[in-house]
Amino acid sequence: MRSLSVLTFFVLTGFGSSSIAATSACPGLTPEGKRQQLTPPEYQPNLVAYANDHAPGNLAAAAQAIVSKFETGSAKGYEKVSSTDKLSVGISQWNHGSGSLYSMFFPLISQDMLNRAPSAIRDDLVALKTDKSRREEIINSWLVPREGDSLEKGVRRSVRSALSEWLASPEIVAVQQKLTAESLDSAWRLAKAWQAEKDPKKPVSLKLFTNFYDVVIYNGGFADVWVQHVAAFRKSHPDAASVLAKLEEWTTNCERFSSPTAKHKNLYSLKDLRRSVQMWKEAAESHPELFDDEALDLLALGLLRAQRSVGNNSPKGFPGVFQADVMLRRGTEAVGIGYRGAKIGPLYP
Repeated sequence: MRSLSVLTFFVLTGFGSSSIAATSACPGLTPEGKRQQLTPPEYQPNLVAYANDHAPGNLAAAAQAIVSKFETGSAKGYEKVSSTDKLSVGISQWNHGSGSLYSMFFPLISQDMLNRAPSAIRDDLVALKTDKSRREEIINSWLVPREGDSLEKGVRRSVRSALSEWLASPEIVAVQQKLTAESLDSAWRLAKAWQAEKDPKKPVSLKLFTNFYDVVIYNGGFADVWVQHVAAFRKSHPDAASVLAKLEEWTTNCERFSSPTAKHKNLYSLKDLRRSVQMWKEAAESHPELFDDEALDLLALGLLRAQRSVGNNSPKGFPGVFQADVMLRRGTEAVGIGYRGAKIGPLYP
């Protein structure tokens, strides 16, 4: 049972508000760290009509290059390793925390590929693929320094070097490209379904497709948020000023939140989100063309999806610790400019 002080903390910060479509609470979850009930009800789009559709090559390449900069810091980051979600690897940062490393990445890795891995990590990679009971132990061991082998950005230097070498090998790059193609196709089908409901006469734009591709690989999907939820939000937030005011209010509440128990007490990327919100407010005055209905819909969708992010970056964070980062990415891709350490964009021609 929670202490009164913790419950009072949730109330004072708005944590646990009941209506996600209108909430200013941050994190936008229940006090137990669960997703709020959606109004309108949760929805999954019917993609049967698009089951055989594939992302066009030109749009796929452009969207992948944009999103990869968020994931790895470069347009091509096949060798990248980070300690986010304990361990994240490759161009789409398949990771231990969400399980995507085991549900998506390792199923495509053959024994021969493992046999050709650097000797320093070969046995551990085999165990990660084949022995579920040892995964936590192995990943934890990679995050602890040893004499003469210090940590580099949270991962032991020798492990990082060996993993990067293996991930950059042609056969593992090919695996990553196959997985990426599948994610691009999934995003394309979702984007077509969305556009069919919004305006079937218009083609899917690069902006829409980029947002959807990033939602697929970074957020794992829309968490039951769809067109009708954005429409409900936009009824009371019809223009750039009202959408950005809501986003600014939510960002302020995120800044006020501090976990009473976690090692990382604040949401990630808050400073960059604050700077981006200010940038978007100024751009709405100087470049109103950036805030057409599609951009405003995507900003609304970004906020609603951010408030359903339950990732906790265990054991360092808390449920919802990524919500500001989700909004930063969604907003930057919606408007085409943002701030992540430095100014990003314009992203689109």
